[in-house]
Amino acid sequence: SELVAILDPVPSPIALIRPAPVATGVVEYPVPVGDFRLRRATIAHAREHPVAIDGPSVVLVVEGSIIVSEDGSHQSIHMSPGDAALVTADQGKLVFTGTGEAYIAGPGLEPLHVLDDGAHPG
Repeated sequence: SELVAILDPVPSPIALIRPAPVATGVVEYPVPVGDFRLRRATIAHAREHPVAIDGPSVVLVVEGSIIVSEDGSHQSIHMSPGDAALVTADQGKLVFTGTGEAYIAGPGLEPLHVLDDGAHPG
């Protein structure tokens, strides 16, 4: 019953987040938190699309057939819709080739602030 007492059933307007271009074929969604970053890469055939990685990230392919490789490396992974890959922080830059669309989720550019309330497990 407490939830019903504090719940406001009036619908509020939907806040649409419009992506902003950050590189050729890459847009970033300006999420309202500093410690998370979401980008979408639209990969055109026969073009290399480099994407800087600022920390551990997840690449999720939603369309097409994309090859993801570390910049300057001969190692690569072929990804199809529904495939996801974990990218470690030391990889620095990825290169996308093929045709399709992928999302890259990772840490934001602002440092994560941890609040210490003085309570420590013990």
